[in-house]
Amino acid sequence: MVVVPQIGSRAKISAIKLKNASETDTDVALITAEDLKWVAENWKNLTKSEGFSLQVFNMTGILDRRTLKERLEVFLG
Repeated sequence: MVVVPQIGSRAKISAIKLKNASETDTDVALITAEDLKWVAENWKNLTKSEGFSLQVFNMTGILDRRTLKERLEVFLG
């Protein structure tokens, strides 16, 4: 997971290329510091789970709020 101040228009393509270049099954997730803070502050209010699963962050691409809400529901719902 790469935490950045903002995500540029080609960031998703770069993440996919980086994953491919690693020649492993290592995911490369990009998230803004603001969205990471949002997850930390709100995940308990958005889920029924008592614990947090790092699977929420386990993907290649951009972890924006919409995606994070979906993943919180899937992995912590």
